Amino acid sequence: MTRRWLDEAADLVFHLTILLADRGLSWNDIAAELDRRHGTSGHAEKANRNQ
Repeated sequence: MTRRWLDEAADLVFHLTILLADRGLSWNDIAAELDRRHGTSGHAEKANRNQ
């Protein structure tokens, strides 16, 4: 069971990496966005998207 999760997670990361690169984004961009959101609730972050 653990191997199956590992395989699926690797596929997810691989395909997400390709998608990010296609859009001109990197994992550093993702890390920066997560840093920006740190300490903000999901509800507050979502409410701020339209502003």
